[in-house]
Amino acid sequence: MLKKMAASLGIVLLLFVCACNQTNVTEPTEQTGNPDLKVIVDKNEYQKLNVQRVSGKGFSDPFTIEKVEVVKDSLAITVSYLGAVSFWGTKLKHTFTLCWDGDVSIMIYPMPANLILTHNANGFNGNTKYIEKLMFSLKDLGIQNAKDYVFNVYSVLNSSDKPDGQ
Repeated sequence: MLKKMAASLGIVLLLFVCACNQTNVTEPTEQTGNPDLKVIVDKNEYQKLNVQRVSGKGFSDPFTIEKVEVVKDSLAITVSYLGAVSFWGTKLKHTFTLCWDGDVSIMIYPMPANLILTHNANGFNGNTKYIEKLMFSLKDLGIQNAKDYVFNVYSVLNSSDKPDGQ
């Protein structure tokens, strides 16, 4: 009986140690139609986030914008972040929100669309590195023709004038 308990405890400890060690996920997983991806087109919300971002007081769980590109009718933003793994080896849910005020300058072509991305780990912080390609529908942003725009994506944690991805 004692041997079985020790063996079970050993397996649990091994799973825990494996889950807590940093691992690199090398291939980005593509998140399309994911309910954990939100789009907000609202001037007030954007201005609030931008004031926080510029002042260095923007709140978000840490993440890095690796790449921004247009793929068909979506804005694909590749991000990396640290997260936790459940005991069953599955990634725990993180939420990303893309915010835009809807304003563009028609005096510049292609028109710049300045967007702010936030990350909520939902308390599932950890040491496993995830790389994900987040697919945001351009239609959700009210954009019909991507070639008319340059997408400047800022992390809410970036207080500089230089976008994290373009």
